[in-house]
Amino acid sequence: AYSYKVLKDKKFDTAIIMGPSHRYYFKGVAIWDKGEFKVPLGSLKIDEEISQKIEELEFVKDKKEYFFKEHSIEVQLPFLIKSINNIKIVPLIFGENTYQNLEKLAEKLKEIAKIKNIIVIVSTDLSHYHPYLEAKKIDAQTIKYIKKKDTDALWIDYKLGKVRACGIHPLIAFLLYVKKVGGKIEILKYANSGDTAG
Repeated sequence: AYSYKVLKDKKFDTAIIMGPSHRYYFKGVAIWDKGEFKVPLGSLKIDEEISQKIEELEFVKDKKEYFFKEHSIEVQLPFLIKSINNIKIVPLIFGENTYQNLEKLAEKLKEIAKIKNIIVIVSTDLSHYHPYLEAKKIDAQTIKYIKKKDTDALWIDYKLGKVRACGIHPLIAFLLYVKKVGGKIEILKYANSGDTAG
């Protein structure tokens, strides 16, 4: 909500929404490349032109079955509809990827940003199932990496089995993109479920 409030009434052509797969194991990135997504607040059309450009990457496949019952993309859509009018979307769900794949995707996003006014949205939680104080400690380190755009540290920790975020692959791809376009990171809000549910 804090992020979408910043976007309120701003103008973008397309939102590229990147989230992790919670239900299926696969390699690469799944894309929904045609049609539209419908939610109770309305419909969001797929930007087929951008989808085609992203599908030029050999590890990106039109695999709609991986979207079945996947919430990471869909939870963003009501916020998007309420924040930005008439925006198209490109939904991407991440399976297992190499660091090179994430680099290539970031480069592709940079190319697309030169021809279209895009916003890149990452859907992820941070640490999972830890006691409150431990979660805060782990997340504080993750946030430090995010602020520094330290994709190497995030990737090394991921390979060592330190799960800092369920959407670590989209998060790293996003940070690589931010580095390539010279973007800045600002933390708007941090909280975990202990702050809301006790």
